[in-house]
Amino acid sequence: MFKRIIIALCTLAVLSTAAGAVAALIYTDAARPDPISMDVQSATLPAIMVSYPDGADIKHRLAASPQMSTTLDFTIAARSVNSDRLADFTAKGPNVDSSIKPDLVAVGTSVYTAAQKTNSQGDLYSPDGYKEVDGTSFSSPIVAVRPSEVRVTTTGGNGGIAPRS
Repeated sequence: MFKRIIIALCTLAVLSTAAGAVAALIYTDAARPDPISMDVQSATLPAIMVSYPDGADIKHRLAASPQMSTTLDFTIAARSVNSDRLADFTAKGPNVDSSIKPDLVAVGTSVYTAAQKTNSQGDLYSPDGYKEVDGTSFSSPIVAVRPSEVRVTTTGGNGGIAPRS
């Protein structure tokens, strides 16, 4: 069981394998409490990440009962997160003009999006054409469409032309 640290997760998996581990359970830290998708690249050790509260609870239980046994389930499934929390890479302000940031927010973590399938060395590659990603680049299109949705709603969906009386 490992606490999330600043190290490539693939390196952690390789080191764990060399030490004789059969799987790796990684938990986040208090500053970034939600689990993230892990890219272990070519490492073959099964690994899973849990939230900081869950990891701290598991660590406490292991300390109380060192002979405790458990099973890790590596099935991909939806997970709940605190929707009021901003991603750790979000600008939180204030801005240089003392305005509060962010102005507008959208999902920017665990975005399931189309990926390219031709260059396996590319940044956004996935053999099946879909990938889970994080970043403001992926939330920007979601934010950009909002003004057009508002315009369509307020104009009756006719491209901004006011309806005739």
